[in-house]
Amino acid sequence: GPTWATHWFRVTAVVPKRFTGQEVRLRWNTGCEAMVYSLEHDPLQGLTELGGQERTDFILARSAEAGKRYELNIEMACNPIFGAGHAGMINPPDPKRTFSIAQCELAVFDRDCAALCYDLELLVDMATKMDDKWPRSFQALYKANEIVNACHVGDRESYRKCHEMAAKFFAQRNGDSQLTIAAMANCHIDCAWLWTYEETVRKCARSFASTLRLMDDYPDLNFVCSQAQQYEWVKVNYPGLYERMKTSVAGGRFIPVGGTWVEMDANMPSGEALARQFLVGQHYFKQEFGRYCDVFWLPDTFGYSSQLPQLMRSAGMRYFLTQKISWNLLNKFPHHSFN
Repeated sequence: GPTWATHWFRVTAVVPKRFTGQEVRLRWNTGCEAMVYSLEHDPLQGLTELGGQERTDFILARSAEAGKRYELNIEMACNPIFGAGHAGMINPPDPKRTFSIAQCELAVFDRDCAALCYDLELLVDMATKMDDKWPRSFQALYKANEIVNACHVGDRESYRKCHEMAAKFFAQRNGDSQLTIAAMANCHIDCAWLWTYEETVRKCARSFASTLRLMDDYPDLNFVCSQAQQYEWVKVNYPGLYERMKTSVAGGRFIPVGGTWVEMDANMPSGEALARQFLVGQHYFKQEFGRYCDVFWLPDTFGYSSQLPQLMRSAGMRYFLTQKISWNLLNKFPHHSFN
């Protein structure tokens, strides 16, 4: 501590002989946010603790060599992912919070077991979250039960067979006349909410470094990212990371969207203020990446001015994405998608 402070650690690890040939990870948990850096101060991946969605491990080796030595730097930020509110997320922050290293160890990651856990988690979500009038919900429940019955702890061949059963289920397609939905990754980061501006800058670096690392593992992963201000923060404070982002943008996988300087409020600003959001934002994306954005990305503002369609069109936008319109308690918006 105290709240909002940052602390640096040098971590040195040597692979034990019993881990030879296996995927070895560093497990680090301080109950708050952190970033793994190379010794050259290149940000590699964010770490955070958030019950059920934590990322508290970092891959050191896919196939470890006994006796190999690794050295990393870790920056610890003394705040959880959603700020440091006292007795409640949106309450004023507790300035005296402290954190400790609850976990710092090497461990072997079992990919076969993890894949099976992911399969079952998705099947259970399909069974419980989809409308129970849909046959697919019942089919997911039956498949999960079938996999549980076929899996035998300690029999690694059964893990593989169960994963194949799940893969076959997930590969089933809907009819050719139905819609095809593409899921695009995104990391929505409020420029100012429950933390300091300095922490926002660190959050951007953690998020974007983690995304690029995931892209190395998942070639089909594409990521959309808005807010020119956040790109600029990374450019100024983490130039090496920014160059990696630009390379990924050129490759079509890290995709700039939004076209505005930040994801702004759209109720209180004047028309001139909104116009300048588009003007300055689009100029930045053109200057940095050689292209204008054609998607206006505003998922999390509490209100939408009637001037926005005209401004979007004038700024060269063809599409608009949001989800907050559906939150209106009085004026229910009648469409999910529309021209």
